[in-house]
Amino acid sequence: FALRDLHMTGAEVLGPLAVGGDARLDGFSINSEGACGTHSAALAVAGSLKAANGQVAAGSVVVSGRSHIASSVGLRCAKVIDGDVHLGALAKAAVDGHERMCGRPVTGCKTTLGHDGVVTLRVVRGRSAVCAVHVRVLRNAKRVAIVGRSEHQVVIIQAVSDGATTLALSNVGFHGFVPSRTVLAVCGRVGSLIIDNVGLPAALSAPETDLSGPAGHVLGTVIVRSVRGGVEFRHDPFDCDVGEEKPRPSPEADY
Repeated sequence: FALRDLHMTGAEVLGPLAVGGDARLDGFSINSEGACGTHSAALAVAGSLKAANGQVAAGSVVVSGRSHIASSVGLRCAKVIDGDVHLGALAKAAVDGHERMCGRPVTGCKTTLGHDGVVTLRVVRGRSAVCAVHVRVLRNAKRVAIVGRSEHQVVIIQAVSDGATTLALSNVGFHGFVPSRTVLAVCGRVGSLIIDNVGLPAALSAPETDLSGPAGHVLGTVIVRSVRGGVEFRHDPFDCDVGEEKPRPSPEADY
């Protein structure tokens, strides 16, 4: 969910996509993991849409503003329908939820910094844990590891602004992250998040932050202010309820 504009080139969104502003898509794939026969939206745009050289699958395409969908766009089990897109309530819920996450105190987590660029988040086993890491620390990290989590534990990582307005993730690996149970919440006045050829195996909550990058991917649910570039969004929805499924730990390093 991009609360404002999205301009994506040469990238995929494996799940559904919602855009609160204008969307520009070129060389793209939307909702490729969706199941045919669904009645939900694969792509919803509150502003205008311009799309070429891509595919939308398994669901409806709904656009409130002007729509230009080139003949080079394929629709697999999908169709364009008339309708208004109202995302104000969804945006408010996203911002409110984000503020609650950023307002939570550190709980059941101890952060240690190694001289070799390793950031270790040691959590106490339980239903959830809240960790906090300064943006400058994450920006310089070579490896971020969550240690000690239990099978269904939710871990919230607050990326706390320490005066830095940009968080750039490059040349960093992640260990112990579970995309459906881990959230990176970008807290404070961080206006820009850059993903540069890195795989982030977590949900991302950053409704006040613009996401950009030439390449890379995010595995979990994504909520940002805007998107520009070629970052891919892989479909592993965040679920805060304790379920029966077994989380899939990420590999030691995921680029």
